[in-house]
Amino acid sequence: MRLPPASVLASWPTPNYDHPITRGPAGKIVAITLTVLVALILVMRVYTRLRVVRSFGLDDILILIAFFPSVALTVCSIYSEFELGWDVHVWDLPFTKYSPSSQMSLVTFVLFDISSNLVKLSTLAMLYRLVHTTESRLTVIVVSIAVFVVVSGLLFMFITIFQCSPVSDYWTLSSQPQKCIDEAAHLLVAGTINTVTDFAIVVLPIKMTAALQLPRRQHIILYALFCTGFCACAAGCVRTYYTWILTTKYDKTWYGWTVWISSVIELYLGIVS
Repeated sequence: MRLPPASVLASWPTPNYDHPITRGPAGKIVAITLTVLVALILVMRVYTRLRVVRSFGLDDILILIAFFPSVALTVCSIYSEFELGWDVHVWDLPFTKYSPSSQMSLVTFVLFDISSNLVKLSTLAMLYRLVHTTESRLTVIVVSIAVFVVVSGLLFMFITIFQCSPVSDYWTLSSQPQKCIDEAAHLLVAGTINTVTDFAIVVLPIKMTAALQLPRRQHIILYALFCTGFCACAAGCVRTYYTWILTTKYDKTWYGWTVWISSVIELYLGIVS
């Protein structure tokens, strides 16, 4: 991790380690509340699929697996807010916390990649189950998107982990140039592709379900789920924007707060949509 230039360090205010300005408790409250609500919704989903519908598919398995890295990301982020200053300005953060903060940042990026791709694959598995026997064109589209999600997800995860050579340079403080890729460009491309695929996966089933002869109540439920999916896409847009800000500004802990809370919201809304 490259230290800011001396001119930037000199422009920072006097550190306030004892009573720094913080983001407040809102992020933790939202994250914990969403975790509990999503856990309850998943329990209801599993019960319905096993006891009522008596059909537990690949989409259910994938969404359950996706929940665990989402919770891990939430726990890591809340821990980092308490212990690593993820809700304060960087000039109020002791230098001893810079490296562990960067290590945790790398962990959360990987957890987000894992969870977001599992959520996408769960939705695509559900769509495949619905169309593979009747809609050959839609089946090809669904499978193509799934392959793209897997390949791009693995590629971006690999780049995230090995963006510096050696890997430890990512969290090692240095005033000298390091062998790292342009993280801002990498995360902007990854975030943009993530958001575009989110929108594609939400839009894909709308036309299909609109043609179904369903009771009005079920149509309302379906469109409510689509609205939740679009809200997850909106959170993804926010996350992509603030990730770009995070990687182009020096006040990383302050802007990083918005990244982690929007990541949590995007993942949990995606799980229930």
